[in-house]
Amino acid sequence: MKVLDGTAFNGKYWVFFGSLTGETYQVEVVDSTGAGDVFHGALLVSLLAGGTYYVGRLPPVMWLQWTLSRSPLLLAAAVVALAFIGAVAAYLSLQLRARRRLR
Repeated sequence: MKVLDGTAFNGKYWVFFGSLTGETYQVEVVDSTGAGDVFHGALLVSLLAGGTYYVGRLPPVMWLQWTLSRSPLLLAAAVVALAFIGAVAAYLSLQLRARRRLR
């Protein structure tokens, strides 16, 4: 088990643990306020409603997918922006091709 001080990042301590056994186990994490969580193997039972849990980092592409899946308006804006960029690229490419043909 490892406890890291993540307070500089998000104001929370991060708890990492793992097991190399197939046996069931239980880990209980309690902070100084008495709020806690109980882990039964891969199952998490929160004793405090609304807790946020961070488990490692996502690769950049997966982070982008996760961010866009949580914000439909941002996804729509990204699609419109990419379509606009594609249209501008196609327009400029066709303009260049037309100039070359007229020479």
